[in-house]
Amino acid sequence: MPIRHFDIFTAERRLIQTSAVSQMRDARLGIEGNYWLRKILAKEPAVAAMGGMPLNLRQSIEKELAAFKANHIQPIFVFPGLSITRKDKPFSSEDNRPAYRATAWDLYDKGKVELAMNSWSSSGGIHPPDLLNQVFHILHQHKVEFIRAPYSAWAQLAYMHNHPKQIVTSIYGGSELLMFNIDRVITTIDFEKGNYNWIGKKTVLQDLHVSDEQFLDICILAGFEYCPSFPPLNTNVISFTFKGVHDLIKQHKTGFNAVQSYSDDPSVSKSNYVDTFCRTRCAIKYHLVLTDDGEVKPLNAESAPNDIHEFIGYRLPDEIYYYLMRGLIGPQSINTLVSGVLIENAPLDNGETAEYRNFLFQLLSIRTQTLSLLTQPLHQFYQARKVVSYFWFEPQVEHVMHHHPNHNHTTNGASSVNCNASLLNTIYEKTSSWNVTRDFIEPEKSSQNASTIDIAFCMKATENGAKAAKTISGPGKILEDRDEITANVLWKTLEIRE
Repeated sequence: MPIRHFDIFTAERRLIQTSAVSQMRDARLGIEGNYWLRKILAKEPAVAAMGGMPLNLRQSIEKELAAFKANHIQPIFVFPGLSITRKDKPFSSEDNRPAYRATAWDLYDKGKVELAMNSWSSSGGIHPPDLLNQVFHILHQHKVEFIRAPYSAWAQLAYMHNHPKQIVTSIYGGSELLMFNIDRVITTIDFEKGNYNWIGKKTVLQDLHVSDEQFLDICILAGFEYCPSFPPLNTNVISFTFKGVHDLIKQHKTGFNAVQSYSDDPSVSKSNYVDTFCRTRCAIKYHLVLTDDGEVKPLNAESAPNDIHEFIGYRLPDEIYYYLMRGLIGPQSINTLVSGVLIENAPLDNGETAEYRNFLFQLLSIRTQTLSLLTQPLHQFYQARKVVSYFWFEPQVEHVMHHHPNHNHTTNGASSVNCNASLLNTIYEKTSSWNVTRDFIEPEKSSQNASTIDIAFCMKATENGAKAAKTISGPGKILEDRDEITANVLWKTLEIRE
C-alpha cells in the first residue's frame, strides 16, 4: 500500500506538478515495475472476478512500450525481489478482501455492475508477482531492459539514480520512493495528453517545514507496506490524517521520540510498535541493493550496522541474488525459507470448496520438494531451518514442511506434510546424474530436426532404454550452454514428477 493519505495531502496542497512528456526525450527512465503493472491491471477490475491472465495484458504492455519508444524514452524496469523480514504473526490483521469480493458478487447479481466493479477493484484483484513471468517474457521479446532487485525496487532505483554514472536519469513510481534519497518522482504519465505529473521532495519539505529525516519519520508513522499506521492516530475516536502525523513530529521533533512517548499506550505496546518503527527506519536507511559490480551491499554502507539480518533478512549466496535478478528463479520459495513461513491467503473465489483446500494440502508436498532442492546446496543453517505453512481457513495450525531428511523440524502441536520426509527429499541426489552435455544434445536436435529445447524434445530423447542410457552421467563438466541447462532442468523436472 502507498504512504497513507500522502496522495490526498499533496493534492490538497497542490504539490503535484505537471510537465510535458517531450522534456523526457532521451531520458533513461527507471520504472518501479509493480507500480507500473498495477496501473495497467487497474484498467481490468473484472480480473478479480474471472481470475486467470488479464485478457489485454500483452496489448496494454506493448502499447506502453510503443509510447516510450515514440517519445524517445528508454525505460528500465525494476521489479521487487525478496520481502524483508517481518515480526508480525501470520493472519494477525484481518483480511477484508474476501468480504469485498463477496459483496461484489451480490451487487453483480442485483444488476449493479458499476458498483460491483468498484468493489472488485478494492478487493486486491490479481497478485502482480503472479504475472511477472509473462511480463518478463514480453519485455524480453521487445528487448527492453529489466531486472529484479534483491529486495525493494525503491532502494534499487535510488541507488541507480544516485550512482556517479547516473544509471537512470529519472524515476517513475510510487510516492514511497521519496523516503529514499531521491529528489523527485514521476507518479503518472499520460502519453495521450502528452504530459506527466511529478512530486519534488524539496517542495514537500518546504511546505511541511520539516527536515529530510523528519519527513522520513512522518511517512513511516503514516503507514505503508513495511509499517502500519501509528495506532494512537488511527482509532475510532480520531480520524486519521497525514496532517495529524505531521503535527505529532513537529511536537516531538523525531519519530522515535514520538513513539517512545506513547510506549505505555496499550495499542503501541501490544503491537510492539516501537520495535517495528526502528526496524522499518533501518530497513530504509540501509536497504540491500545490487551494485554495478554485481555485489549485494547496503545503502549508506559506511554507517551500516552489523546486524542487517535483523531487519532485512538472512544473507544468501550471491548466486541466488543473481538468479533472482535475471528472472531465473522466483522469490516465493526463497522468502519461505528465509522467513520460515509460507502463508496461503484466500484465492479470488474465496476458496470455500473442500476440493480446493485438499488441493492445497497436496501442493504442500511439491512445495516441500522445492525447498529441498533449494536448501541441499546451501549452508547447514538453512537445511536445519524450520519452515511452516499456514492456511487462511485454519490460521492457528502449523503445517511443518520437512525439507531435509536429516533434520526433524516438527514441534509439539504442529501438523506435518503427509508423506515420508526421507523419501520425499532424496530428489537432490536422485537428479544429480543429469549432467548431459551438448555432445548428446546437438546430435539429438539434428535427429529430431528441432530448433528449441522443450518438454517434447526431452521426452523423445529418452523414449527408449538405449537412448535414455546415453543421458546417464555423473557430475563432471559444468553446464554453461543455454541448451544444456534447459534440457537438464526439464529432464530433472520430468523425473521428479514421474
